[in-house]
Amino acid sequence: MVQALDRTSRIAGIGAGQVEAHDVPQAKLQGLARYAMRTKAPALAELAAPRQGATLLATVRHLETASVDDALDVLEVLMVSKLLNRAHREDKLRTLPDFKSAAKKMAAAVDVLIQTPQATTSRVVSLAEVWNAIEEVVPRAKLMEAVQTVSDQVLDDDDEAAAWRARLVKRYRTVQGFIELLVEVIDFGAVEAGRPVLEALATAAAMARSRKHYKAAGIAAHAELTGGLLEAPHLRQPRPGGRPHRQGRLPHVGDRAPAPGPQTEGRLRP
Repeated sequence: MVQALDRTSRIAGIGAGQVEAHDVPQAKLQGLARYAMRTKAPALAELAAPRQGATLLATVRHLETASVDDALDVLEVLMVSKLLNRAHREDKLRTLPDFKSAAKKMAAAVDVLIQTPQATTSRVVSLAEVWNAIEEVVPRAKLMEAVQTVSDQVLDDDDEAAAWRARLVKRYRTVQGFIELLVEVIDFGAVEAGRPVLEALATAAAMARSRKHYKAAGIAAHAELTGGLLEAPHLRQPRPGGRPHRQGRLPHVGDRAPAPGPQTEGRLRP
């Protein structure tokens, strides 16, 4: 992840993203970049100076976008492998013994119920008789505990989503440092609907920069953050037009002047 963000920072540091190219159609820029990516260096060196400069500029701008996409892809893999899958495995291993024990008790009770003969005109099977038969196999209190255990672990969709978020919070420190670097290196922007996500990302980065120890319950919403004491600087000074701006780079990347991050399409717009 650090290597991917370092690559993004180095490419952005070239400054191609600062060159005004609004008058050039995107299709033209993309065509020049595609040409350069599949052409050998000697052929590019033989181009006339104006075409050569335009081709190299378009190529570096393309690489800026590609490097951001690559970094976000790495982050996605990291989130899935280090956060989601591991949290799910840990929860499963932790709850599996209780779940298996509860399922066995419930299965035994249901088996008694299935084996109970149906009532006929000559014989009525009372509920009390059924319960007596079940309690010979599983005491009622133990059965009620088993039902509660299964109910706690087989959640409704809304409860499952809440439990999923809670698992993420518990493992947040695994990627906390990467979130800080992500906001430092990439200049994110978003449409109005995505603004809360961007602000949450900035809040997470501000928490990482504070170097304080936050309890799990305080990661989602902390009093100091909501009070603005750790407000991310790139949200205090919006660009003209309302787009947040943060000039930044990885701390270990040389003396290069910081450059605005590249832009991508189809995601939160860096």
